[in-house]
Amino acid sequence: MPTTHTPDPEIRAGLLCYLLVVQQLAHARTGGWIQTRELVKSAGLWVCANAAQCDRSDQVRLARVSIELAPHVYGQAFPKDEASLARLFIDNSRLDYRSAVVLDIHDLCATHLAIP
Repeated sequence: MPTTHTPDPEIRAGLLCYLLVVQQLAHARTGGWIQTRELVKSAGLWVCANAAQCDRSDQVRLARVSIELAPHVYGQAFPKDEASLARLFIDNSRLDYRSAVVLDIHDLCATHLAIP
């Protein structure tokens, strides 16, 4: 039976943060949230770009968590316009952690995932 690798808490928080920002950007562009299949594709891009150890089942689980959290994040004092959200990215698969907004969303993710 194959073993699975559980990513460390910071990888999980980083991936969830990325997925939530992707969700916010999609909502700004379309008025709707991204569903699991597309989020898992985005998660795979993030995992590759960041050379992270995170198996597919964890990517799916975190995609689903982002679907649950996205409306709550939207209700908070984060940017809601496409231009401001796009500036949170360094490129398509990496967030700018120099941004206070990204750090706040990351903290929210870490808290949700119960990272001490």
